[in-house]
Amino acid sequence: MKNLILIVLLIALPFSCQKEPSRVIYPPEICNFGELDNAVYPREEFELARSGSVRIKDSDRDGVADNIDNCPRKANADQKDSDGDGIGDVCDSSPFSVPVTTQGVILLDFDGYYLNSPSWNNGIPIQCQPSGLYPADVQTILDSVSKDYNRFNLIVTTDENVYNAANRYKRMRIVVTTSSEIYPGVAGIAYRGSMFWGSETPGFVFSNTMSFNPLRIRVTVSHESGHTIGLQHQAQYDANCNLLYTYKPCDYLSGPIMGSIGGNCLPLWWVGPTPTACTDIQNDSAIIKANVGVK
Repeated sequence: MKNLILIVLLIALPFSCQKEPSRVIYPPEICNFGELDNAVYPREEFELARSGSVRIKDSDRDGVADNIDNCPRKANADQKDSDGDGIGDVCDSSPFSVPVTTQGVILLDFDGYYLNSPSWNNGIPIQCQPSGLYPADVQTILDSVSKDYNRFNLIVTTDENVYNAANRYKRMRIVVTTSSEIYPGVAGIAYRGSMFWGSETPGFVFSNTMSFNPLRIRVTVSHESGHTIGLQHQAQYDANCNLLYTYKPCDYLSGPIMGSIGGNCLPLWWVGPTPTACTDIQNDSAIIKANVGVK
C-alpha cells in the first residue's frame, strides 16, 4: 500500500508545478475628473447636434476622407494594409510580420471590441462600439501616449498582432469607445495592476463623454494605462493634511497624468500624495519602472 501511495504522488507531482502569478485585486479606479458631456451621442450625431453638419476632411489629399483613411497624414490612395491591422502600410512601423516581444504592450483599441469579462458590465457580454474619432485624432493620441511611456520598456500600439505576440502577463488593452453605458458618467475606468493578471480585462476610455476631444482623451488613455500598471491617483492636500482634490489639478503649465489636467497643460509623471493619505507619496515613474522596466 505504501508503494502504491508513492506512485500516485509521483504521477501527480508534475501537474502541480505550473502556477499563475499571484495578484492583488483592487476595486476599479473610477475616473470622473473634469466636466463630462452628458449627451452620449455617437460621433456623427454629436457633430450634427453641435453644428448641424458633419465635418469631412481629407488632410493628405489622396482622395480618401479622413474618417475612413487608414493613414490620414500620408497620401495612400491604394489604402494598402498588408497585416490587416487597420493602419496603412505607409504609416505602419511593422506592416508585415510581427516578432514575439519581451516588452510590455499597451494596445489602444479604437475599432470596437467584443467585451466578455466577468470583471465588467456585470459579466454580461457587450459589443463595444468604435471610438468615433477621426484617424488623424487616433494618430495624435497614439503619438502622445507613446511619448508619455517612451522611456519605459513598453510598446504602445494600435496593432492587434503586436498585442497578441506579447506575454499575456505583461500586456493591456485600452478600449476607446462610445459605449459609456458600461460605466456611465465617467471619463474612463480600469483595474489597478490588471496589466499583469494574464486575463482579458481591458481598461476603458469613453470618447463620447469627453466630446471626442483628442487632447482630453489622450491624457485619459495614459491615465487609465497608468492604473493598469499599478498607479493610483495623484491628489492634493492643504497644509493641515486635509484632502482638497482627489485628482490633483494643473500647477501653472504642467500637471500629473494621474491627476486631472486640461488639454493646455503639459501632462507629466508626478511625485506626490495619493487620495489614501497625505503621507502616502507615490512616485509615478519609479512604480512604472519597477513594474515594467526602462529601455
